[in-house]
Amino acid sequence: RHACTRFEVNGVTDLPLDALVRLRERARYVAAVVDANGKVIRLGRKVANAEELLESLRNPVNLDHGRNRRLADANQHLAKRVMYRTCAIPGCRVPSARCELHHVHEWEQGGPTDMDNLVPICPYHHDRIHTDGWTLELKADRSLIVRKRGVVLMATGPPAEQWAA
Repeated sequence: RHACTRFEVNGVTDLPLDALVRLRERARYVAAVVDANGKVIRLGRKVANAEELLESLRNPVNLDHGRNRRLADANQHLAKRVMYRTCAIPGCRVPSARCELHHVHEWEQGGPTDMDNLVPICPYHHDRIHTDGWTLELKADRSLIVRKRGVVLMATGPPAEQWAA
């Protein structure tokens, strides 16, 4: 247990520890290592007990698929839920578990299906991106800038800010 430890079960975050203890017999665990900006830098495979978590990080799952795969896989979706509490668009409160993963550099324009190019966007804002011509810029710390015809509409800090108390 660490001060920054969070628990998620099927999209429900901040689960009380006693509830987690009751579920432990049926649970599958996934370890994730997150940097200071809230970016998942290593994701373990699902394991049956907490004792196997560290071992799962020795051979982490692949979170980057380049141009070999268009749609994000289950591990990428899980990593995004670890990183983002909600839709990446500033002020949107749709839980990330109900968001779609959007290619910042569009797939049709050569964008890879890599963690550095994916952000969770709710269906409403995903539609706005494509129909209203929004462009997204994702900085190295994963802060996001949303523009329309070059004009900044909104901006936000790194996803770690979503988890601040």
